[in-house]
Amino acid sequence: AKRSWHTWVSAMSRNSCSEYVSGTPYRGGVEQWAANQKFLDRLIQHGDQVILSTPAAEARAGSSFARELEYLQSQGYRLNAEGTALLPP
Repeated sequence: AKRSWHTWVSAMSRNSCSEYVSGTPYRGGVEQWAANQKFLDRLIQHGDQVILSTPAAEARAGSSFARELEYLQSQGYRLNAEGTALLPP
Protein backbone atom coordinates (compact mmCIF):
# COMPACT_ATOMS: atom_id res chain seq x y z
CA ALA A 1 0.00 0.00 0.00
CA LYS A 2 1.20 3.47 -0.84
CA ARG A 3 1.99 5.58 2.22
CA SER A 4 1.19 9.24 2.15
CA TRP A 5 3.83 11.60 3.48
CA HIS A 6 3.12 14.13 6.16
CA THR A 7 2.65 17.78 5.35
CA TRP A 8 3.40 19.98 8.32
CA VAL A 9 1.52 23.23 8.66
CA SER A 10 2.35 25.54 11.53
CA ALA A 11 -0.38 27.87 12.65
CA MET A 12 0.93 30.83 14.57
CA SER A 13 -0.99 33.47 16.41
CA ARG A 14 -0.13 36.18 18.90
CA ASN A 15 -1.00 33.96 21.85
CA SER A 16 -0.26 30.42 20.74
CA CYS A 17 1.46 28.19 18.25
CA SER A 18 0.16 24.81 17.15
CA GLU A 19 1.24 22.23 14.63
CA TYR A 20 -0.94 19.85 12.70
CA VAL A 21 -0.22 16.93 10.40
CA SER A 22 -2.35 16.50 7.30
CA GLY A 23 -2.36 13.62 4.88
CA THR A 24 -1.58 11.03 7.54
CA PRO A 25 -1.96 7.39 6.45
CA TYR A 26 -4.46 6.47 9.18
CA ARG A 27 -7.26 8.46 7.53
CA GLY A 28 -8.43 8.97 4.04
CA GLY A 29 -10.91 10.63 1.76
CA VAL A 30 -13.88 12.37 3.31
CA GLU A 31 -12.84 11.58 6.90
CA GLN A 32 -9.40 13.13 6.40
CA TRP A 33 -10.78 16.26 4.75
CA ALA A 34 -13.35 16.71 7.55
CA ALA A 35 -10.54 16.64 10.14
CA ASN A 36 -8.39 19.01 8.06
CA GLN A 37 -11.26 21.42 7.47
CA LYS A 38 -12.15 21.48 11.18
CA PHE A 39 -8.57 22.45 12.02
CA LEU A 40 -8.47 25.06 9.25
CA ASP A 41 -11.79 26.55 10.36
CA ARG A 42 -10.41 27.02 13.89
CA LEU A 43 -7.27 28.59 12.45
CA ILE A 44 -9.44 30.97 10.37
CA GLN A 45 -11.62 31.81 13.38
CA HIS A 46 -8.54 32.86 15.34
CA GLY A 47 -7.11 34.87 12.46
CA ASP A 48 -3.87 32.90 12.58
CA GLN A 49 -1.03 33.36 10.12
CA VAL A 50 -0.01 30.07 8.50
CA ILE A 51 3.70 29.37 8.04
CA LEU A 52 4.24 26.66 5.42
CA SER A 53 7.08 24.18 5.77
CA THR A 54 6.79 23.52 2.03
CA PRO A 55 6.44 26.50 -0.35
CA ALA A 56 2.99 26.73 -1.90
CA ALA A 57 4.52 26.50 -5.40
CA GLU A 58 5.57 22.92 -4.60
CA ALA A 59 2.03 21.73 -3.85
CA ARG A 60 1.05 18.84 -6.13
CA ALA A 61 -2.27 19.30 -7.91
CA GLY A 62 -4.96 17.26 -6.20
CA SER A 63 -2.95 16.73 -2.99
CA SER A 64 -4.28 17.39 0.51
CA PHE A 65 -1.79 20.24 0.76
CA ALA A 66 -3.10 21.86 -2.44
CA ARG A 67 -6.69 21.46 -1.23
CA GLU A 68 -5.83 23.11 2.09
CA LEU A 69 -4.16 26.03 0.31
CA GLU A 70 -7.18 26.47 -1.97
CA TYR A 71 -9.56 26.35 0.98
CA LEU A 72 -7.66 28.98 2.96
CA GLN A 73 -7.44 31.24 -0.09
CA SER A 74 -11.20 30.85 -0.65
CA GLN A 75 -11.63 32.15 2.91
CA GLY A 76 -9.67 35.33 2.18
CA TYR A 77 -6.14 34.20 3.07
CA ARG A 78 -3.40 35.35 0.69
CA LEU A 79 0.11 34.08 0.07
CA ASN A 80 3.04 36.23 1.06
CA ALA A 81 5.46 37.28 -1.71
CA GLU A 82 7.74 34.29 -1.05
CA GLY A 83 4.88 31.75 -1.09
CA THR A 84 5.92 30.47 2.32
CA ALA A 85 3.07 31.80 4.44
CA LEU A 86 -0.63 32.51 4.21
CA LEU A 87 -1.74 35.81 5.70
CA PRO A 88 -5.20 36.26 7.22
CA PRO A 89 -7.73 38.58 5.61
